[in-house]
Amino acid sequence: MDYNQFRIWVGRIFGIVLLFSAQNTFNYYATVIIFIGALIRFWATGYIHKDREVTMAGPYKLLRHPLYLGNFLEGLGLTLFVNVWQLSLLYIPLFFLVYYKKMKLEEQFLISTFGDSYIKYKQKTPLFLPKLSNLTLNDNNVFNFKTVLLNREHINIIGLGLILAIIIIYNDNISLISSLLN
Repeated sequence: MDYNQFRIWVGRIFGIVLLFSAQNTFNYYATVIIFIGALIRFWATGYIHKDREVTMAGPYKLLRHPLYLGNFLEGLGLTLFVNVWQLSLLYIPLFFLVYYKKMKLEEQFLISTFGDSYIKYKQKTPLFLPKLSNLTLNDNNVFNFKTVLLNREHINIIGLGLILAIIIIYNDNISLISSLLN
C-alpha cells in the first residue's frame, strides 16, 4: 500500500469511528468550522493549477498548503459536530501525523518540478499556519470559478453535505430504534 492509499484508509476508518461514536445531540455551531474549512478549500481551488505552476496567489500567498488547512478544519468540525470531544483530541495529532508527511512529499515533488521558484516561495510562505501580513502582497491573479470546477471541488462540498446528512439520519434511526426497544 502506498502512502496515499494509507492516508485514504486512515480517513475512512476515522470516518466510520466518527459515525458510530456520534451522540444524539449535535453541535450545530461546529458547522461554522466545517463551512470555514470548505470555504478555504473553495478559495484555494480557484487559484491552483496543479503541476503547471507554483501557485502564489489567493490563499497560497498566506500559506503553502491551504487545501490541507481546509481539510483540517472540515475534519475538526465534523468531530466537534458529533459532540465526542475524545475524537477531537484524537483527530488533531492523527491529522498532523498523516498530513505532515503528505505535505513534505508534495514539497519534494514541487522542488524537483519547479526548482528555485518553489524554494523562494517556500522561504517566504509558512507551511500550514497563515501569515496574515502576506495578505497585502499583490499577486495579479484573480479567482477563477472554472478552475474550482476543473479541480472538482464541488465534489468535496457535496461529500461534506452527504457526510453530515448520513450522521444525522443514522443517529435519528438509532434513537428511534432505542425508543422502540425501551
